[in-house]
Amino acid sequence: MKKELILRDKQEEIVEQVVLNIENERLYEAPTAFGKTHTILAAATRLSNTKKVIISTISNKLAKDMINTFNEYNFDSKKTIALVLGKSNYIDKERLLVLEENKELFEFIYEDSYDIWKSEYFKKDVKELFIDDFINTVDLLDQQYEKTIVGMIAYSTKQEFMGDFESADIIVTNHFYFLYRVGMAKSLEPEEYYVLFDEVHEIPNVAEATFQSTFSPFQIKNMLNVLLKDENLIKNKNANVLKQARGTLTEMINASVGAAKNNIGEYICSGMLYANLLEHLDAVSNNKKKLLDILDTIKYEDNLKVEAAVQSTRKEYRELASVLNAKNAKSGELSIYLSPSKGYPSFKATMSELSAKLHFDLWEKLGAFAGFSATLLPGSEKVEKNIRYAYTRLGKNFDKTLHKVVKIDRVLPKENVNIVMPKFEFIDAENKENEEAHTQWLEFVISFIKLHHNNLNTIVFAGGYQECHTLANKLSEVLSDTHIDYAKPSNSASQTIKEFEKRGGILVATRNYMTGISLKGKLLENVFLLKWPYPVFTSKRWLDLRYKKGEEKIFWYLYTNEMLLTLRQALGRVQRDFEDKGNIYLLDSRIFDRKKNDGSYKITSLVKSLFEISEDYGVVEHNPFAKKKKTLNAKEKNDKGIDDLMDMF
Repeated sequence: MKKELILRDKQEEIVEQVVLNIENERLYEAPTAFGKTHTILAAATRLSNTKKVIISTISNKLAKDMINTFNEYNFDSKKTIALVLGKSNYIDKERLLVLEENKELFEFIYEDSYDIWKSEYFKKDVKELFIDDFINTVDLLDQQYEKTIVGMIAYSTKQEFMGDFESADIIVTNHFYFLYRVGMAKSLEPEEYYVLFDEVHEIPNVAEATFQSTFSPFQIKNMLNVLLKDENLIKNKNANVLKQARGTLTEMINASVGAAKNNIGEYICSGMLYANLLEHLDAVSNNKKKLLDILDTIKYEDNLKVEAAVQSTRKEYRELASVLNAKNAKSGELSIYLSPSKGYPSFKATMSELSAKLHFDLWEKLGAFAGFSATLLPGSEKVEKNIRYAYTRLGKNFDKTLHKVVKIDRVLPKENVNIVMPKFEFIDAENKENEEAHTQWLEFVISFIKLHHNNLNTIVFAGGYQECHTLANKLSEVLSDTHIDYAKPSNSASQTIKEFEKRGGILVATRNYMTGISLKGKLLENVFLLKWPYPVFTSKRWLDLRYKKGEEKIFWYLYTNEMLLTLRQALGRVQRDFEDKGNIYLLDSRIFDRKKNDGSYKITSLVKSLFEISEDYGVVEHNPFAKKKKTLNAKEKNDKGIDDLMDMF
């Protein structure tokens, strides 16, 4: 029997606002623990009296949570709900059983972890099994096998679209599939529906991935390795062609890995490495037809491993064709990204500018929508410039007569969270060129974490992967009894977080761990943020804007606002429920380097925003302007010991 649905007064108020203003395209900033899922489903239920409703959220997990919540509570017994995703999200049970029986599956995963997944998810009466449940439960022998496994167990012959958007009153999907159906496949007419977006702030990131072609030579190399292990193919006269293709790809990958060093996760826009990788790309493209002809001759019959390798290689070559045919590739503006998840390098191209693509292929097609998120405004104040930013960031034209951001106050007790902010500038966190200063910064950070982590489960938000590695090693030296892990280019964030949940301790992570992670209670009680989370400066999006003539002021405005949004997401990691308690330490004090002639601080708009945002998420231990001390010069900093630096907090 379903539970009775009882909405709180504020939830009921928001539901009514959504229903009445759905044509006005409003955004709603609903904080953690507000009950956003219940609110969205209640609004969808009432809206479905007039027109079918699509709920789109950021991930399959959240989409399934929507379905489970609807089925658990009595929203409306007459209304139907369905989950609609693409076929690559589902496991073909028959294929999986074949792989289990012939033991091929255990060449890629640990058998005991498969038994755990099977006991939890694999039931005869379950019609749909999801690949993400599988990947997030089993332990891979190597992270690079993930795509291979997906190719082996996903549906290959089932129809392209697993579900029909007309199949129920309320349809739940994810942003990726929704944008694909609307903007790429153009097989869905969204104006025929009311659309409710959950985690709407992620739309630009999803669009960047969806409206973009990406070619990964590393993926093809992995698939060729699988093929060249097959006994029948090894004896094939065409095996040398496969080996030659693998050699070309290996040279390309080695060229980027050798030059990457600390540039992992960054775009290469010019220089010798860029030219060198383009030459390799031409060689791969020239061998394409010959290799595809050989793939046509491969008979895989019931060998699902070989079938997956063939299909995956074909898919990657289709991506290559899309990359080379894209508008910006033809004009010589191909993006080469040193991608840790794809094994560097990856070649990227988009058909048109992202905001224009969003405008014409999404927002202009929608009949009516509402968007929900915990972080829409870059500041704590709901002023027109912040509201305008929330819309324009999504690629949506702003109309101040129609569009509004309804900001709902946080409901979690902020007295449960203690936030420590720096009082003034002590060390320049970005001064890497000065080796002595950088070493002193590292020593300070290590000493501070050692003093304050108090054996609580802790995440340290650092810079890039190399910095995470360095900090983790140094922390291991001074905290030998504490389990310490760090973000790695070869591991997905979900796999790393799963391990952190099991073992606890300290996780040193990159900025992409600041979103989408919900660790409740004692799973996370400390956060150390070492640097303000500005976007990676060398990403293609920011590089294009930074060096566009006459756009410098716009760049810094957008760049700073994006940092403030990410900061809000980072601050929200500690407190996920009413009982959660914790500490947040903000160790980047570069905001205090602007001073008046008399030595006192300028309270800039950025400083004011950082302080006000922090106060929204917890009790700030001290007002950074209440007690002004002299800022140390470089010589004084070097003369001052680590113990003295601690007194600055």
